[in-house]
Amino acid sequence: MLTHRPVWKAFETLAVRYSQVRTHSWPKQGPSPLTVDQVTYIFLAKILTTFPIVFVDYGLENPDAKGFHTRRPWDGNFEPGHQQISINGKRTDHMSIAFGKASQTNNHHPFQAFLFMTANTLLHELGHVFVTYLTKGQSASPPQVNAVTEGVQGGEGEAGLALESLIFGGTIAYFQEPVSGTPDDQCGTAFLKKPSGAWHRILPKTIHDVASMQFKFPYDHDVRSTEPGQLRALGHGLAPPSYTDPLERSEVRYLLERHLPLLWSALHCAPCDSTLRAPVAGGKES
Repeated sequence: MLTHRPVWKAFETLAVRYSQVRTHSWPKQGPSPLTVDQVTYIFLAKILTTFPIVFVDYGLENPDAKGFHTRRPWDGNFEPGHQQISINGKRTDHMSIAFGKASQTNNHHPFQAFLFMTANTLLHELGHVFVTYLTKGQSASPPQVNAVTEGVQGGEGEAGLALESLIFGGTIAYFQEPVSGTPDDQCGTAFLKKPSGAWHRILPKTIHDVASMQFKFPYDHDVRSTEPGQLRALGHGLAPPSYTDPLERSEVRYLLERHLPLLWSALHCAPCDSTLRAPVAGGKES
């Protein structure tokens, strides 16, 4: 997904928006200021070489909390492996179970739905990692870096939603099936919120294609919109999501102190393909 031109162009657009409100950011400093396309290329080249560490976080109990990025200050050389993305542990378990059932029942859609959600969540969080790169981890997304909804002014910055809107044609959210509801171990129904504010169900074929690495942007969706009043969040009735740094939890620190030396040794011994592939115009990723 990251090697496709619409994705690269979306990151470039984020960089432009950021540079318009942060005129003295570090890429513009020094004797040889970086252009927007250079900043984007360097960032994505680093991400494609070394992905941020991903925590499977069981502290995220609300299914609407798909993931988050914990911002780490940096200076000198930006190292993506020093940054982190957390994804919902319970939802990840459900994805693993759906994968096992797919091979038994030959029904791959439940697993593909989770795979689609996880891929989009990681891309969303990379929008936040990009802001960490642009700000050296010193500040969050400025208000100007957000998804635009017609008739809505202001609001907090949200680089992940801005990236979704630029690539997918809207922002993605998951809801219970309007008529039958959604069991706890299912992914939920994916909807796209268009810049007009209208909600459209993402087509099953779109989900299948993305899970099969057949990418087409923006995402295809049902031409009919769904009234917001018919949509119920997966976490309806649950406590709002709580986002805490996993490294601040004592049990995580214990596990890292006990297992990190072995993990680090394994990572250094593992083969690594650091070749950067150029973005392609569309179709299947090579």
